Amino acid sequence: MKSWRRSMTAFPRSWISTSVDSVTLPVFKINQSGSPDDVIRYIDISSIDNVNFRISDHKKYVLHEAPSRARQIIQTGDVLFSTVRPYLKNIAQVTKKYDGEIASTGFSVLRPATGLDQKYLYFCAIYRDFVNSLSEDQYGVSYPAVKDNQVREKLIPLPPADEQHRIVAKIEELFSELDNGIESLKKAREQLKVYRQALLKHAFEGKLTEQWRAENADNLDSEAELQKRIKQEREARYQQQLEAWKATVNRWEADGKEGKKPSRPRKPKQIEAITGEESLLLFNLAESHSWQRFGNIYYESVLGKMLDKNKNKGELKPYLRNINVRWGSFDLSDILEMRFEESELPRYTVSKGDLVICEGGAPGRCSVWNQEEQGFLIQKALHRVRLIEEEMSPEHIQYFIKFSAEQGMLSNYFTGTTIKHLTGASLAKLPIPLMPIEEQLLIVAHLDEQSSYCDQLDSDLEDNIGKSEALRQSILKKAFSGQLVPQDPNDEPASLLLDRIAKEKQEAAAKAKKAKAAKKKPKINRTSTRKAS
Repeated sequence: MKSWRRSMTAFPRSWISTSVDSVTLPVFKINQSGSPDDVIRYIDISSIDNVNFRISDHKKYVLHEAPSRARQIIQTGDVLFSTVRPYLKNIAQVTKKYDGEIASTGFSVLRPATGLDQKYLYFCAIYRDFVNSLSEDQYGVSYPAVKDNQVREKLIPLPPADEQHRIVAKIEELFSELDNGIESLKKAREQLKVYRQALLKHAFEGKLTEQWRAENADNLDSEAELQKRIKQEREARYQQQLEAWKATVNRWEADGKEGKKPSRPRKPKQIEAITGEESLLLFNLAESHSWQRFGNIYYESVLGKMLDKNKNKGELKPYLRNINVRWGSFDLSDILEMRFEESELPRYTVSKGDLVICEGGAPGRCSVWNQEEQGFLIQKALHRVRLIEEEMSPEHIQYFIKFSAEQGMLSNYFTGTTIKHLTGASLAKLPIPLMPIEEQLLIVAHLDEQSSYCDQLDSDLEDNIGKSEALRQSILKKAFSGQLVPQDPNDEPASLLLDRIAKEKQEAAAKAKKAKAAKKKPKINRTSTRKAS
């Protein structure tokens, strides 16, 4: 990055610009030798928490079964910098816990030389401009990476040794204050989450509208009357659909039966009552409310059309996938098209007031279609549910399904082991709290108001967490330009430190060369020699 390169010349006179390689010691690769039953702790890229920049996990292997990349012995103070996708910032410093363990060759293992503060090198590695400068150098498309030597060739500003310690101490002091602030913000977000849950539970238990029920006790229909009206309206809607279908079939036959025959509407079925075992998993409702199967409340539920480019015919139409459905909203930024025949449009088109529910992906995630955009249809990953809006609010159902998902109740109705689904049969069995439409609308209005407030508060908290990260980078920027702590004219210039490090590296290289040569000398069988003499 240009800003990082500019900072190489914008620091005090006692500092020097130098490469990472010039202030780090070589880390030699090892052969996976030893007892085949030796157990190693292996650190790979997935072991790094790239938010907090620490080793959060490791894998255990018997030595002879370890990955071929497990070849670097790490020690306390080493900085692990992932050469794969540098922009993901899989960077960490090795703590005592992992001293002597094995790291992947997917890391540049940066081992600070004597005189280089270990933490100073770590802070250089996590500095945004340093990471970005390497991201610019990466090559490859499906597996973008940089080479180890590219990391080591990068320039960093090197202050005198004593000033490094002062810089590190100040950074740690300021970062500690930031961490405390972020922790408070995260706690506030957790408390907000708890409040949302309590608010929803309060609403569906009937406590939110308790006073309203008391004031309108004489005007409220009984549970039996409400169920009777819903049942009658479901039958009436079905008869309307049936008549419309017959008319459509007549037109289809008059047109020479071109295309698919229109699908006959399904007659609403009465689902069996909630079992005693299921009721144990539910919470208590207000006395005038009752639990009812979802399938006994809606009058139509349709699963979307299967995507099959070879079989699908008709005109291209925009359709919704589960990725487009969020909790309480729709994301229409990425819309695809598939072919639908004219006869399929009534079945798969979403209309105002429809509840769209994910069948897979994130089963149960749902939103009410109140968009201005027209002509959208649904793919098989989605259910389209139509309610009798004179009796049931789709927004009320949406809020309850979200609450059920967060409470873990919804997952009781998922199918599948590894990949979860909410099938049409399971959707019909969902328990829903039944209450008068007036009360539902009161609850929705209150939840809308409170949700809007909570959303804004959550957004503010998220912004402040983001600002904390920006402030962290600002601290590092000041540190690497010599503006974070005062300079001491008595400090030894960094150039002399660099000379000592160069000498240390030369001596280390000479020792390594000597040790390597010693291994190549033939062994003398001293026992045989003594016998011969």
